[in-house]
Amino acid sequence: MHYGGLPGSCNHIVIIRDGEVIWDGGRVFNFKLKKGDIVSIRSGGSGGWGNPLERDPVRVAEDYKNGLISLDVAKNIYGVVINPQTNEIDFEATRKLREKMSSKGT
Repeated sequence: MHYGGLPGSCNHIVIIRDGEVIWDGGRVFNFKLKKGDIVSIRSGGSGGWGNPLERDPVRVAEDYKNGLISLDVAKNIYGVVINPQTNEIDFEATRKLREKMSSKGT
């Protein structure tokens, strides 16, 4: 149950040896590492709480300004249109986009 939020993401592991990716996936068991191997572990995240189209556009813009989301995520997930030059919200374009996205069930 995610109360209107989107599905979360899974954990992800990447292992790089001598500049080459030798593992790129989820779980890994009994994998022998060597000195110099680079291991990147990305823990899964939640899909949020509630319908993203109902999130306050000002808070979405703050998330963008703080580097937590991209302009594409602001627009395509939250339905918020932000001017990349001014970082200001286009409230009319946001209203229209959210109406369109809601009618599509997105």
